Amino acid sequence: MKMIKSAIFSLAFPILLLMAGPGKQIKIQTNAVCGECEERIETALLQSKGVEAAELNLDTKVVMVTFNDEKTDAAALRSTIAKLGYDADDVKGEEKGVKKLPMCCKPKN
Repeated sequence: MKMIKSAIFSLAFPILLLMAGPGKQIKIQTNAVCGECEERIETALLQSKGVEAAELNLDTKVVMVTFNDEKTDAAALRSTIAKLGYDADDVKGEEKGVKKLPMCCKPKN
């Protein structure tokens, strides 16, 4: 009996995972300028609840975030970036975060 239950679970679990599908993706425009910015933004996003992947392209300054939309949303992701001091689409970087950035990473006004 245990073997039958185990076999059913072994077959059903991968099917359930496939039905869940991939996470939702969003592109967020930032004002990141260097590798330190990239590391800072990606690390903060990856530590956020529901984020599965985060990759910043420094050439375009766009971060691609894959996330579980049952655990977080686009506004929360933008807020995470803004708290670091970076712009995130139309959300301006928070002053408190900007002050903590290295000089090379601070926005040029």
